[in-house]
Amino acid sequence: MRIVYVSSEFPPQTGGGIGTYVEAISRTLADRGHDVTVVTISDDTVPVRERIHGVTVIRVPYTKSLAEGAVYTLRTWQSQSDAFADMLRKLVRAGRVDVIEFCDYRGEGVTYLATTTPSERPVCVVRLHTPLSVLFKYNTGHTRSTLLEEYERQAMLATDRIVSPSKALAREINAQLGDNVRIDLSPHPVDPMFLRDGPDSQTSDGKDIRNDILYVGRFEERKGVETLAAAAPRVLDACPDARLVMVGGDTEKSARQTSMKTLVNKAIGRAYQDRLDLIDRVPREELVGRYRAARFCVFPSHFENFPNTCLEAMAVGACVIGTDNSGMAEIIEDGASGVIVESADADRLADAMIRLYNAPAEDRRAMGRAAQARIRENYHPDVIAADIEGLYADYIKTQPYRPAPAIKSVSKQPTVAIVVPCYNHGQFLPETLESVRNQTYPNVECVVVDDGSTDPATLDALRQAESQGVRVIRQENSGLAAARNAGVRKTDSPFFVPLDADDRIAPDFVAKLLPALLEDASLGYSYSHVTYFGSADGTWACPEYDPRRLLVENLCVATAVVRRAAFDEAGGYQTDMSHGFEDWDFWLALLVSGFRGRCTPEPLFNYRKHAGGSMLSETQKHRRDMVQTMIGHHRALFG
Repeated sequence: MRIVYVSSEFPPQTGGGIGTYVEAISRTLADRGHDVTVVTISDDTVPVRERIHGVTVIRVPYTKSLAEGAVYTLRTWQSQSDAFADMLRKLVRAGRVDVIEFCDYRGEGVTYLATTTPSERPVCVVRLHTPLSVLFKYNTGHTRSTLLEEYERQAMLATDRIVSPSKALAREINAQLGDNVRIDLSPHPVDPMFLRDGPDSQTSDGKDIRNDILYVGRFEERKGVETLAAAAPRVLDACPDARLVMVGGDTEKSARQTSMKTLVNKAIGRAYQDRLDLIDRVPREELVGRYRAARFCVFPSHFENFPNTCLEAMAVGACVIGTDNSGMAEIIEDGASGVIVESADADRLADAMIRLYNAPAEDRRAMGRAAQARIRENYHPDVIAADIEGLYADYIKTQPYRPAPAIKSVSKQPTVAIVVPCYNHGQFLPETLESVRNQTYPNVECVVVDDGSTDPATLDALRQAESQGVRVIRQENSGLAAARNAGVRKTDSPFFVPLDADDRIAPDFVAKLLPALLEDASLGYSYSHVTYFGSADGTWACPEYDPRRLLVENLCVATAVVRRAAFDEAGGYQTDMSHGFEDWDFWLALLVSGFRGRCTPEPLFNYRKHAGGSMLSETQKHRRDMVQTMIGHHRALFG
């Protein structure tokens, strides 16, 4: 399947539970042979496309207000949703998407979902993580934002399918949207990082030497940290050698109480300060060791969807205490692979903590082994991926939209199509085609597009080319951009070269420029230096690719080796660039999709200079108008 995940959270630029899920499941599905793309945000000012562990990651620039941390603004959310929708339209236009999954948070799918119908789009899924309506319900000190809650709600109402990792969150959303709204269940996978085995902490006589009681998570009211603080004095009195270690970032409880960490510290009291560690968030790699070093982990949430921290701790064999009003009640088998207590009940939490701390070491180790086995059996990434494959396959069958078939897979020696638009250039065409036939790269096909030529010599040259086995496509005169588009779309080669009918390419043009595209999937095109011939000679040492410089000047000529998938996403060459610069505009369109270019500093392309002036000199007369048109095409990029 061809799957696109849309999430503003994605490592390394942003983390969080949503980002952890998207990274784990996208990587696993890619490993299982699916074509997976993640559309996320970037702190760069231009789009970035990269390949990470077999996943195509497209990072679009995010708005200034979001960069400054102003998360709860409708302008920011709408701008981000608009940017995601623009990128999705490009991917869908290329015809190679089966499923798009959005997260609920920030309503990131609302623009795309509101501007398309099921017959126009691949199946769209909103996966529940924890929308604002639920966060505000349990973070009682926060001022609610009904407008932003409605924004997320509209995305859930407009999507084709809703999926929840837990029954707990599905109940919350059904209570808001109505019991008639179907919500399918599909758990989150555990992060593969936590599936590695590690040594058990015990002495040679088998005694448990771990004294840390560990909490990992944000200092947030919903996470139950105040309940834990209320329980802590009883626990520390009953377990004299115990230490309480709490790891996570601080949040505010309300406008007046700006630090939950301060509230927790005060609630536990000065008498226990030497047995209390309040630690800021740590790198995820460090959590593996902290989970293993703990006697047990406690997650006292008042509500929790499907917490990664619980999955992670159980995966490394730690004993855990979770709460009933959460997905943890579905993850943990009470008394076997962990302990479940009532949410928001400090006394019952303290009782459970004291019992587990003082339980025989072998009982805790047995519980940890059961926890580890449960995670591997039920929440291993491959197990969850198989579940998602079945779910998505069923969704695709019922969606009226049918995407185009995938393009030919890119082999080590893929076919490269040389596309030659020709309008009354018959006197030069044989020379151009000879340069195509002389390519040292073995898999080259040639397509000539007769753009309504009227010159008898050109018509003769075209007939001669056909007799020599060259494919000729004929159309009414529509201009260079339209002719290129027609030629490219008549081939199914994964790469192409636009070559004007009066120019030439060096014999090793394709052989030297193609390897860069085969090595780096983020590249959209590969170009070279230029040699002039005809009425004048000389060279143009095209500059190295620079996306910001490209906004103010063209960096190369139109003739390059171009990735067909990039062409499809860009929508081809714009036909309203009627007086030139259609190549510059096209390179910018590739940049909008995150594709970059690369220069090979060798003169592999030969550009003909005409005695009476070339198209290039004619283009300069219309430069102002064409630049204005080009900026209009890519206003968000220039902005």
